[in-house]
Amino acid sequence: MSPEGLLVILKFVFALVALVAIAVVVVRPILRMIREKPDISMMTPDYGSLLDEEESELQIPEGMGQDKADRSEMIQQARADPHTTSVLIKQWLKEKK
Repeated sequence: MSPEGLLVILKFVFALVALVAIAVVVVRPILRMIREKPDISMMTPDYGSLLDEEESELQIPEGMGQDKADRSEMIQQARADPHTTSVLIKQWLKEKK
């Protein structure tokens, strides 16, 4: 076999190895990502720990909400502290499920 023929075979083998490496390292993970459904639970933040920490201070006094004066007072309190209000609403929605 001549040196030129050996050089052609080596180039062919090198090109084949490069194509296989690209397929394994690049194409295969991309195809796997496309086939899998995304895990939505990993994309959404976990508010469970936040609810557990603030659960003690999110209790509604009994008897509130009977008349319009109490309702307006609750609305003012909700506007004064929007973070606590949002946590409380999320907790109520979680309980309704």
